[in-house]
Amino acid sequence: RPSAAKTMAVLSAGNDVTVFEATLLADRRLARVDILRRSARGFDLYEVKSSSFDPVDAEKRIAKTGSPFRNLTKGFAISSAWREYLEDVTYQVTLLKDLFPGVPVRPHLILMDKGKVAAHDGMPSWFRIVRRDDGRLHSAEFVGDPVLARRDPLTIGLDVSAEVAELEPEVREATTVFLGSIAPELTRLAAPIGGHCKSCEFRVAADEAKNGFLECWGDRGRVTPHVLDLYNGRDFREELIAEGIDRIHDIAEARFEGRSGKIAARQLIQVEQTRRDAEWVDPPLADALRAVQWPLHFIDFEAARIAVPHHKGMPPYGQLAFQWSCHSLAGPGATLSHSEFLDRDATWPNERFARSLRDALGDQGTILVWSPFEKSVLNAVADDLSALGSGDTDLANWLRATARPPGAEQSRQVDMLKLCREHYYHPGMGGSNSIKAVLAAVWASSPEARARFAEIKGREGDPVLGPYATLPPALIGGAQE
Repeated sequence: RPSAAKTMAVLSAGNDVTVFEATLLADRRLARVDILRRSARGFDLYEVKSSSFDPVDAEKRIAKTGSPFRNLTKGFAISSAWREYLEDVTYQVTLLKDLFPGVPVRPHLILMDKGKVAAHDGMPSWFRIVRRDDGRLHSAEFVGDPVLARRDPLTIGLDVSAEVAELEPEVREATTVFLGSIAPELTRLAAPIGGHCKSCEFRVAADEAKNGFLECWGDRGRVTPHVLDLYNGRDFREELIAEGIDRIHDIAEARFEGRSGKIAARQLIQVEQTRRDAEWVDPPLADALRAVQWPLHFIDFEAARIAVPHHKGMPPYGQLAFQWSCHSLAGPGATLSHSEFLDRDATWPNERFARSLRDALGDQGTILVWSPFEKSVLNAVADDLSALGSGDTDLANWLRATARPPGAEQSRQVDMLKLCREHYYHPGMGGSNSIKAVLAAVWASSPEARARFAEIKGREGDPVLGPYATLPPALIGGAQE
């Protein structure tokens, strides 16, 4: 209340005032506005988001719908990608309108503009992280040059008045419903169960004292394996839940008749093998593994897309490749060798990343990955060489050749995620094809895998502990982890 009173006093005193983190309080409704400016024209309300704005995509949408925030399909509804942000702005606008009746309000979204590039190196150092006494993040303080920041902005401001006007009746109606749940007495709003519950943040262990998932689902949420863990296909899960089917075991195989496509096929395999509690290996998997060319290179990258670029010439969320690791096998039965790269230099790392990777991989052998991520990083680095690096044509060509997708002519890559999704299943994976889920399932059921681990690391593999807990400890930050 003190913050709200202070905000009202400042805004009521007159025009030409800007308030950061303005607190609006009307009845039982509370909102924090990132930036609120009052002038003779009325209010300009600015909601700042770290999301990126793609001017190329926006141009297409504006040409067809008049707005960068609408779907291109008939009806031109507000896109789900932007709807939550726009509802947030709309709610703030409703409070401001009610507190200052008759004063015009112009709402804006401030976004990172991918059409711009950094004019300076080291821009993240323009901000200092401020932490609380307990070490938790409190805020970020700008310590850079405000003249440069204003002269070379990486953001774009967009008027969202039309979208807010469209959403205002709906947001006011929802607000009334929520207000009714807290006054005159606190009342739980009914939450319909369905496929959306798969990602519920309150879905914790069934024996937890406080389990928000079970408060909605009751005993239907205690079964295992749960239908929510069925691979992909949200609409199909919705059908099953609506019919009262909660266990994967209870999905009749007849339900898959007439359903085609890879998703349905994968779901059927999951249901069948879960019921049998048995591993499934498709014969083409062995053929694919026999087709690899020695030496074998198992690679993994770490990269980052940061809102405020580290390096001059990079756009917001440009690809920053700073680490790779590689395990190589020269031939059958060979000793596993390891190579790695970690860049700690303050200058653009991508070219050093690429050169060191080429030295490690050369031009021979199959490169094994898990997902298309490595391919996308290689192509991004190749694209940036001319703008940010030396423009080395040979290096760019090597990157693009190495990035050829699995199955393409002369491709060196094998995507093990794709092989797993199409040719392998273990009930321990549930509905996940994450490398962590697959490894844990194989580890628990395969003495051969644990024996190979013992051969490489000199430590016995424990099927109960799992692969990660069995790794030897490492000294990280002064502690054994």
